[in-house]
Amino acid sequence: MRRDRHILDSFEYWSGRRDHAFLLVAVQTGLRLSEMTGLQREDLILGVGAHVRVTGEGRKERCTPLAKSTLAVLKAWLREPQCGDGDVLFPSAQGGRLSVPGVRYRLT
Repeated sequence: MRRDRHILDSFEYWSGRRDHAFLLVAVQTGLRLSEMTGLQREDLILGVGAHVRVTGEGRKERCTPLAKSTLAVLKAWLREPQCGDGDVLFPSAQGGRLSVPGVRYRLT
């Protein structure tokens, strides 16, 4: 099976839809992997001027705007049943924060 076909087929599953939203936000915002895995639902600001708010190195807060297409995928993702307490924006199947090695595994 071709790798790109496998990626497209994975959108049928919860983890595939999570990964789709995760990758869209990562590519659009340019956030570091550790920032992406640490995103909380409260860091996502919806509506007019939709953006992701992150506190980075040196405790500097930055806000990165989201495109309408990315926002639509995120809104669909937020309607998905969540694992864990629901605070983590992109949780693992167990409900906790995704690990950096776990993300790397999903990308290979």
